[in-house]
This record gives sequence, C-alpha cells and structure tokens, in this order.
Amino acid sequence: GTHIYNENQTRVVNMLRNYFMLVDFPPDDIDAGECSIHQMTGIIDVNSVGIVLPETEIVGVYPSYSLLEHSCTPNTKYTVSSSYQLTLKAAVDIHEGEHLSTVYTHMIWGTAARRDHLKSTRYFMCTCRRCADPTELGTNFSALRCQRCPLGFMMSAAPLDQLADWICTSCNSTTTADEANEITLHLGEEVEQTLATASAFDIEKLIERVSATVVHPNHFHLFAARHSLLQMLGREATGLDEESVKKKEKLCKEFLKTCTALDPGMCKLTSFTGVALYEYHLAVLAKTRRGPTEQQVDKIAQRKDLDTAKALLQQCIKVLQDEPDNQPEGQLRKVAQQNLAELIQWE
Repeated sequence: GTHIYNENQTRVVNMLRNYFMLVDFPPDDIDAGECSIHQMTGIIDVNSVGIVLPETEIVGVYPSYSLLEHSCTPNTKYTVSSSYQLTLKAAVDIHEGEHLSTVYTHMIWGTAARRDHLKSTRYFMCTCRRCADPTELGTNFSALRCQRCPLGFMMSAAPLDQLADWICTSCNSTTTADEANEITLHLGEEVEQTLATASAFDIEKLIERVSATVVHPNHFHLFAARHSLLQMLGREATGLDEESVKKKEKLCKEFLKTCTALDPGMCKLTSFTGVALYEYHLAVLAKTRRGPTEQQVDKIAQRKDLDTAKALLQQCIKVLQDEPDNQPEGQLRKVAQQNLAELIQWE
C-alpha cells in the first residue's frame, strides 16, 4: 500500500514478469513470483550502497558491509574502487566491543528530514545520539528563532517523537511540530531559489536576514548557502579586497567548525570540508599579497600566513586522500597538491 511498493510493482515486478517474460521460465530455475521480486527490491533498498560514476550513479549490495548498523554520526567510512571493490575503514577510534556504524542518509539535513528520509527509504526510525539530541551535537542545526522573545531558540522537546512540541530555550514558549516543519520547508524553498539565481551579495543578505529573524545562524538550510557563498567570495568583479578576505576567513572557520562537529571522522562531509579548507587557504594567501606598500610588506606576518596556507592545503589533501581521481573531490585534491608544491617552491 505504500508509494514505494506501488512504484516497484509497476517499474520492477510487472516489467520483469511481463516484458522480460520471467513467468515463462521453469519455476525450478527462476522464482518469478511477485512476493519474491518485492523481497529482492526490499533487500536492495535497505542494504544498497550508492556508487557515483563519472556518467551516472548506481547501487551495489555488499553482504559484509550490510551487517553494519546506521548512525547519523558513523564511526566508519567506505570507498568503492573502479572495479567496485568496497573498502571499509575506521573513521575514528573504535573501542573493543563497540558497534560498527555507517550512514544511510544525508548528514547535512536536520533531524526531522533525516529521520523522514530513513523511514521512507530504509524503513526504520533512527534513534542515534545525534537524532536524540535537540541541539544536534551542539550545532543547533535545526533550531528556529523564537518569535516571542529576542534571545531564545525553538527546538524539539523530544526529537525522537515526530509530533512533540518545540520549546524555546529562553522563555519556554511552545509551538507545534507542524508549525516548525512549515517554517523549515518555506525556508528551504527560499534558499533553493536564491542559490539558483543570486549573486554573492544576495546570498549574504539572505543569510543575514534569515539568521536574525527566522532560524539559528547555524541552521542546516543556511549550511548550503554558506557553502556557496564561501566559494563565490573573491570570484566576482571586486575580487578579494580586504573586507572580502575577512568575510571569507570568518565564513570558512565557522563552516569547518560545523563540519567537524557533525562528522569528526570525515565519513560523508569530505567534499564540503575539502572545499572550505581550499577556499580558506585562498583567503589567507590574499593577505600575503598585500602590505602597507609594495616595499613595506610585514615579513613576519607574511611568513605566518604562508605557513597557515600550507597547513590548510595539507589538511585539504588529507581529507580528500581517499576520493577517486575521476570525481570532483579527487580533482580538487590534485589542485591542492599542485598549489602546495608551488608554495613550497616559492619559498
């Protein structure tokens, strides 16, 4: 009776049984029953791993990997080679007897969105420590501004209960889960529209306005906006002037802090983190090219900035070390390696 069941019935079961004539094969050779095919689609839905290829995306099922449990703060990460071999690595220190976990949803979504996605695609409701924490590991990733007091933020009183009211951290006023979801959905649509057409100036103004009136400055919908903005600053006509450098540095610092809090093992946020580290190094390098005059450059400050830029590039390379060469993250790693070599040679 679910949407997914009906989709599978039309696009998989009926196609295999009727168009590909599975029903014509001897029952002893092929089990072409509707129930069996639905069971197989369920196994794929629950256990499959997304594999990104240069031209498309496929899924694979790996029996051993499928034994891992899900967590929105996983302790392992995986890579898939060009020959489709999956390699699993520890992302953080794992203690003896501790469960191995992976992530089956998007880490840059808020709790309600992640749990809804897992329920509709993997058929379970997550109860991990991030989902159970109203602050989402101290990031306030889903928090809304309280409309009744100037300092408070609204968070779910019980994040594992979809129907629980949201309560203000300051004045204890409440709002319903439906009202909170409506605000979040509306903001998502506004951010998406702005990112599709806007300049860096427009995105910056959106972030300032919304974080002052609607949501916590660290809200997950603004995460995507900040990711776009930190890449756009300095690439428009004005370039990286002194004000833009300061904005870019501050933005990258805050962005990296959030990435580290949500994904300390860099299981899924490698691309976001790698880009932020690379953009951060560009902002730092921009400072080394400016001085009071061309003849009066502060050599000590310049040396410090160069060392910082090199350290950021080294961290970028480390974060992206397992990314395939044919993917954008692998290409960024190569660019970072080249830039690091040039900096070392420049010295």
